[in-house]
Amino acid sequence: HIMILLKRAWPFALAAVLAALQTRIGTILLERLTDAGNVGYYAAATRFVEAGRTIPNALFGALFPALAALTQQPDALNRTFRRVMSGLAGFGILLGLICSLFAPLILNLTYGVRFAPAVPVLQIAMWSLLPSLLRGGLTLYWYALGREQLANVVTGVMVVLQAALSLWFIPNYGASGVAMVSIITETTGLALLGWPLRRRGQHE
Repeated sequence: HIMILLKRAWPFALAAVLAALQTRIGTILLERLTDAGNVGYYAAATRFVEAGRTIPNALFGALFPALAALTQQPDALNRTFRRVMSGLAGFGILLGLICSLFAPLILNLTYGVRFAPAVPVLQIAMWSLLPSLLRGGLTLYWYALGREQLANVVTGVMVVLQAALSLWFIPNYGASGVAMVSIITETTGLALLGWPLRRRGQHE
């Protein structure tokens, strides 16, 4: 029984490791390739992005068991999934628009004028939340259907892509480069996770 549990838990343990790598690799490379100022601007901007994840993360905690309970009812599963994805998309777009318009005000009120260089970082980084949240919803959908390996392969591809792009973007764009890479990698991950879903829809 222990071996069975360990076998079932292994994909989720690997997912946690890959997610940690994906979260930290940009910051690590930024520290190595630029200066403390860029690191500070990126840290300041991403705090708002992480704050934006708070509500969706709470939703994700309840979403997985809800989806798993509906696997024997495909129509109900797909309806629930579409509603969740629509809500995540609306939430991500709303935060992206808010930060695009009010990033200077937000950063000035919280950190002061010295963090003005972080404005474009926040504006770019917050838009990475949209594909990230949609990818999170898709990941839980595949988890519910027992496709953990698919999600892990996609995350592994994202880690490699993020590292490769960071080596080019960071020296040229600094903290904004990390945010740009996040958008590219999250969008790539979303596309890769959504590809099997689109193919399945075409065959139905």
